[in-house]
Amino acid sequence: MTLPLSLSADSCSNSHVEAIRPFRERDADSKRGDTPGKCLSAGVLSVIILLLLLLVTCLHLLLYLNGWPSPLLTSPGDMRGSFSTSVSEGAATGMTSHGMALSVPLPLTHQQGRTTMQLTSGSAEEQLAEMKEKLADMETRLKRALAAASTTESLMQGPSQSSSQEDIPRDPLPARYTVPSTVHPLSSLNFSNARVMVVSFVSLPTFHELYDFFPPLDRHFLHPHQTAHGMGSRLNFTIFYEIFPQDTSAEMKRWLQTMKLRHVSGRRDENGGLEVFRSALGSIVQIQPLAMNLPDYIADDISLTFREDWMKCGRNKTFSFNYVFYNTVFTYHILRHRLLDGYDYYMKLDTDIIFIRDIPFSLFGDMSDKQCLFAHAKTQHAWANCQWRSTAAMFNYSKAHAIIPRSGHYPWCHDETFYFYGNFVVGYLGLLRSVECLDFLDFMFHGWPEGYFKHRWTDQAIWPKVMCMFADLPDVEKDKQICDYTWWRGGKDKVFKHV
Repeated sequence: MTLPLSLSADSCSNSHVEAIRPFRERDADSKRGDTPGKCLSAGVLSVIILLLLLLVTCLHLLLYLNGWPSPLLTSPGDMRGSFSTSVSEGAATGMTSHGMALSVPLPLTHQQGRTTMQLTSGSAEEQLAEMKEKLADMETRLKRALAAASTTESLMQGPSQSSSQEDIPRDPLPARYTVPSTVHPLSSLNFSNARVMVVSFVSLPTFHELYDFFPPLDRHFLHPHQTAHGMGSRLNFTIFYEIFPQDTSAEMKRWLQTMKLRHVSGRRDENGGLEVFRSALGSIVQIQPLAMNLPDYIADDISLTFREDWMKCGRNKTFSFNYVFYNTVFTYHILRHRLLDGYDYYMKLDTDIIFIRDIPFSLFGDMSDKQCLFAHAKTQHAWANCQWRSTAAMFNYSKAHAIIPRSGHYPWCHDETFYFYGNFVVGYLGLLRSVECLDFLDFMFHGWPEGYFKHRWTDQAIWPKVMCMFADLPDVEKDKQICDYTWWRGGKDKVFKHV
């Protein structure tokens, strides 16, 4: 509806400025005839017209409820006792400040091809009271939904199988770069004081791998770092395991006995508590139960994980729920754990690699000397559908928070075939546990339903997006901020093998 006003844009464009000018200045302008009277008159006229329209609408409503036809509220075929709405499919639709449509379920029924809100029989006063109550309920639902959208500032798009490039903003955003405020510079890190946590995760189906994995790890990696490379107690190996199922605890006890680890200390908490051991070679081993939660959208509708088109990638291969869920542990659950407080580097090792010779130098000393944010033992270009729409997720997050991915203008950042091989990676915790990075990881886990479970993302889909978001890397595969230890994996001098 267009109000019958014929005011130019300039005539009232400065009305908000007038409201904050000193009174004496405005009084002097009024004596010269430079008053904002036209704006005031226009505003009063607009209010009067809106009040009249509201009054007319209320009169029509009262007439309609008392059995009189109203052209505003009825249409051919309407039945008395039903309030016709302009909402279809049983939902009220509102728009957030970002232009995202929200649908809120309403108490509507379908009648003769139209959507109506059903009222019970009774007097006009009773029907009016009932209608007011239902409208108030509808208004409350819509306000809550809009408030939630405004708080999270999420720009999640609807499901789509099209290319993730379609909704990536190509024009520079009027925003700031994402330089995490909580990251202390790498230049301030002294390797002689650096603390490192080497992390693995085991679940009941993969527990048997730990028997073959740990002895070579201790002999060729942990022990040399703690002795020849002078790290001592500043490096430890921590095994996280899921509390559920409880059988995992029993398996852990059997493994500890088999490995002949000596108990040093322990503390209890709501999850069972941390237990600290020493191996026969003197390496520190920590055992920590881990409580894991599902993404919000999966917790709200677990049936999504039974859809035939979910948890597939590659050559349309279907992956198990446990495989997908347990791969979220390294980029979401562990990074939030308080056990990592005070550590500088976080090394993730899968239990399907076997060390076959001593490492030739200190991995963490080398990373510290080179000021590396991240390290890996292999990069790869493979199936894009295993990282599908991860770029769209990153740009949706950046747009919602008015920030710019620092490497978003480089081609590699848009390449969803690229990833770091996930069974051997190291990250600088000054970046990975910054407030900004953890918030981004929270969005990728909870706020993007087309990610981990729909397209079978693993941590391999996340690490490149973290680097794109927070680091300026013209070429991620050659940049000096990314330490490359590919030769440790292959060739005649390889240090470990993938089994």
